[in-house]
Amino acid sequence: MYRKDFGRPGYHIESGFAALVLQWMEDLSDRQLEKFLQENVSGKLFCGFNMTEKTPDHTCFSELRKRIGTSKLREMFNLVNDKLLSKGLVSNVFTFVDASTMIFKLAL
Repeated sequence: MYRKDFGRPGYHIESGFAALVLQWMEDLSDRQLEKFLQENVSGKLFCGFNMTEKTPDHTCFSELRKRIGTSKLREMFNLVNDKLLSKGLVSNVFTFVDASTMIFKLAL
């Protein structure tokens, strides 16, 4: 658990990452995720909170992403995604390609 001597209480990193996974799976903004965790019992339980426990506010999620870092977060999400794909629990619906540097025949 990350603790500070001042400010709001800390939350377990596992709970925070589970919340980020929910955010990714449900396509939620930080504020929507905050409300989702306040109102959704299964979301609370997935993240390790009990039904009466106060859940993080929207600023906790952006702070957590900053603390983990972009490359480490991408690595963690790729591992989760690969595991879910191997179990058949999710499928790839979209594939994004950065085409900003492609040269087309029309441009020649």
